[in-house]
Amino acid sequence: MQPLSSRQLESSLLPFHNIDVYTMFRFHPEGLHDDSHEQDIVKALPSSSSLPEGRFDTVIVMDTDEAEATGLEGLIFLFDLLLFLKFISGTRVGHVKIIFSLPKIIQRPGFQEPAPKEWPTQPLAYIEWYT
Repeated sequence: MQPLSSRQLESSLLPFHNIDVYTMFRFHPEGLHDDSHEQDIVKALPSSSSLPEGRFDTVIVMDTDEAEATGLEGLIFLFDLLLFLKFISGTRVGHVKIIFSLPKIIQRPGFQEPAPKEWPTQPLAYIEWYT
């Protein structure tokens, strides 16, 4: 299957009208010590009366096979968040804007069919990268 260009994507129709959206996900990163059990939560909350700006957590994503969770080098200063984050080679830093999953059933004109086998079944995240 050939990837679509940006222009083709803008004019293409998706075979679904809605997706399941989640406000947070929990994960259990591997601890540096075998006896430690860590749990982290990442949130992506839309704006509301109690959160006018919403809440979009910052994450560090290992995006290449060369990334190592313990191989730290360099330092990035994020003044907006008043955080000092270690930069890991093979990683990117960004805001999680939405957490979602693709539908298991897609709509075709006049009928429904199972989603393609290639579609991921686990939740996905859209991330806006810092530059």
